[in-house]
Amino acid sequence: MDRSGGGGGGGGGGEGRCLWKIIKIENSMISTLPDDLLKEILIRLPDLKSLIRCGLVCKRWWSSTVSLPDFVAGFMEHHRSKVPPLRLVLRDNFIHGNTIHINLPLRLSLYPPLATVADSFPSLKRFLVPDSWDLIAASRDLLLFTVFSSYYVCNPLTGQRFRLPGPPRMSGHLARSGLVSEPNNNNNNRRVGSFSRYRVMLMYYSSNTTTHTTIFCSETGQWIRVREYPGFVSLGNGDVVAGNDGVLYLIHSGLEGLIALDPFKAVDGAKALRFIQLPGRFLNGIRGQLRVGLFQGRPRLSQLSRVDSRHLCLNVWDLIYDGDGDGDDGGGGANVSTSWPLVHKVEFEAVDVEWMSVFVLAFHPSDSDQIFMLRNRNVYQVNLETKTQVKIAEIHSYYKGKMPDLSIFPYAHPEWPTLI
Repeated sequence: MDRSGGGGGGGGGGEGRCLWKIIKIENSMISTLPDDLLKEILIRLPDLKSLIRCGLVCKRWWSSTVSLPDFVAGFMEHHRSKVPPLRLVLRDNFIHGNTIHINLPLRLSLYPPLATVADSFPSLKRFLVPDSWDLIAASRDLLLFTVFSSYYVCNPLTGQRFRLPGPPRMSGHLARSGLVSEPNNNNNNRRVGSFSRYRVMLMYYSSNTTTHTTIFCSETGQWIRVREYPGFVSLGNGDVVAGNDGVLYLIHSGLEGLIALDPFKAVDGAKALRFIQLPGRFLNGIRGQLRVGLFQGRPRLSQLSRVDSRHLCLNVWDLIYDGDGDGDDGGGGANVSTSWPLVHKVEFEAVDVEWMSVFVLAFHPSDSDQIFMLRNRNVYQVNLETKTQVKIAEIHSYYKGKMPDLSIFPYAHPEWPTLI
């Protein structure tokens, strides 16, 4: 068999020349399309990867259509109704020094809803040397790692990775960390290929109950030590969530409040810290499990408590900024009032409540009725409206105790990636 492609006397070359003429004709037809029509075609491409590939085909497509802020806003609006793919990412492969293994039901094995960082993002496998890294914060599609004591901000979707300079020496131990990118209300002015501002926050807790905080600024490439705050990092769970308003939120259970820290304002020397009172019905004398997370980019709070020997009660609240209705002022707006509407109050019957281990792991980022819970060693997706649940994973480890420290975060593909 002749595999050279040029056999048959020049017939193959003739076919190649004909095909080349067809391609040139089709290209010339596309190049004559007006910008408005070209925009309507490109805006209907299935995803960002396809859009960028098409934009790179022709300089005119890129400069007159794809790279313009109004096109970016239109593309995002066109795809906003589509539910982005969701992954549940296990922050660590270990719990109390014991390896964690995930077993998935057969019906879910092709599309694992819960996976380790390496399995969720194959592009990071060569970067994350075993037993040398920790995933310590996340914000939208950005991840903050420590690798051999160095800090890295990564975007596993774009493959970008940036090593931060070493932070200043701080007294005490690292208690909490956070990563947040610039607020969503700046997206409409963003061009394709433009970079996003972000902040990295490290909080150290010293023995004299003082919190020392340093913040990394992406624009200057430097760390800035900010004012000392009362030692609020010793109480509550270790969650630090990054809202779409560019604010970091964390619980202070001792003061029954939510701490809102705006690291963008902290770098500029403005008032950056705000204390938000928890709901009036919160706790109510019952020390239930607390969890802060995000729903549609805004803080969501839950309390899981025991009612009696056979029942558990789960309350869920959303944080609403009453001043403007959209929360753009964020936690730094001291004059903006807040409220905590109760969105769910559900009782669960559990015959083994005395012995069972139950924890809220995370909230679904776009479905208000869905949460993820750990019961004993099984992870469930629970519908709070219908009280139905689906087991999505089993956790196996030689560690025999309860797992309140098991940490996962929902990773949803954004409409537009964050470039760093």
